[in-house]
Amino acid sequence: LDPVHLGHVGVASAVADALALDEVRLLPAAQAPLRDSGVRASAEHRAAMIRLALEELGDARLALDERELRRGGMSYTAETLRELAAERPADAFT
Repeated sequence: LDPVHLGHVGVASAVADALALDEVRLLPAAQAPLRDSGVRASAEHRAAMIRLALEELGDARLALDERELRRGGMSYTAETLRELAAERPADAFT
């Protein structure tokens, strides 16, 4: 979301608690397919905002994953999950 704030990472932390997850990755989209208006902040700024929010919250289970920003274009969850599954075949994704 643009801009990210502590509420976003707080929800991610609460989900990690509720589902007993080892890790939650925050993946800023290059361009979300269902968002009709363009992204306001640059990819670099959105990643920096997430980094700062994660530092402030201090939950080691939360991590920034910039793969969708690097890939560019429309960001599709299915494509990202295929990449993650190929990289980490022993892990389960929720």
